[in-house]
Amino acid sequence: SSVRGKSEALIDISEVKSIDVSTMDKIRTHIPEIDSLVGGICLGGLTVITGKAGEGKSTFASQILAYAVDQEYKCMAYSGELPNGIFKDWLYLQLAGNKHIHVNDKKEPKIEADVYGRINNWMAERLYLYDIDKLFDEDGGELPALIETVEQAIIQYGCRVILLDNLMTALDLVASSELMFNKYEAQAHFVRTLASMARKHNVAIILIAHKRKNNGVSIDMNDEISGSSDITNYASMIISYGKYSQNEIEKGVATSNDRKMTVSKERFKGKTVFDCKLSFEPSSKRIFSPAKIPDVIFKWEKENDGSTAWEELKQIDLPFS
Repeated sequence: SSVRGKSEALIDISEVKSIDVSTMDKIRTHIPEIDSLVGGICLGGLTVITGKAGEGKSTFASQILAYAVDQEYKCMAYSGELPNGIFKDWLYLQLAGNKHIHVNDKKEPKIEADVYGRINNWMAERLYLYDIDKLFDEDGGELPALIETVEQAIIQYGCRVILLDNLMTALDLVASSELMFNKYEAQAHFVRTLASMARKHNVAIILIAHKRKNNGVSIDMNDEISGSSDITNYASMIISYGKYSQNEIEKGVATSNDRKMTVSKERFKGKTVFDCKLSFEPSSKRIFSPAKIPDVIFKWEKENDGSTAWEELKQIDLPFS
């Protein structure tokens, strides 16, 4: 017998709205290779940043977050490996830049006190952290499931950019109802949920995932990501970031402060794999293209310089004057 009525799962292609990628909301990264690809990191998709442990994935993602805040996007971050205070200090170093940083006797980079205060005031209600410290506080109790908190950040706090660092520690915070899955099923379910949320709410979700611990090199770079294959299937963009090998440095291919970035998937424009060399500035933790100056001026510096606000105020006809 034939099935009567229309299917809710089918749509006439003539009724589908065209999407102009150039008009999509994006985070400009200030890395020309990414920005020229699609204008930056598109909202509405899941971006996966991968690389070897200890080679700077979190620092790279943190800088994207800094630029997102600077572009007036409210953000949320979960950092499963860093205490809140260290995450904050590293991000603030990137926001401050070298000209506002001095190195103390212990060779530690420190931000000028007044500058730290200005950045802190400017950051208020722009970035929210999943309070990882409470997980290690005996009196902290249990926190809400991470996915639930992400959705709350999007709907109630207006966050448009979400950073989750990283996949393996995030899975420890899944709801108890999902514990029926095995490891790979849990990963697939988690990543699929993130991709669905990004699309539904038109937000950018950035997920950090480790590379596999092996010596072999896969033909497909995306296969090197540790975990379920669904991680790459549901990603809109995949970025690999890390250091050059000691062998490459000895051969003069790169210096110890050079970094390698590879975009191995970009769904919206279907670009092929490409890689480029970036530079890392240790004190400020800023990452930049050798063709660009590392001293980007963020809005905290422009908006809170003390004189600008008063100069602008004088141009306004005040009702009580």
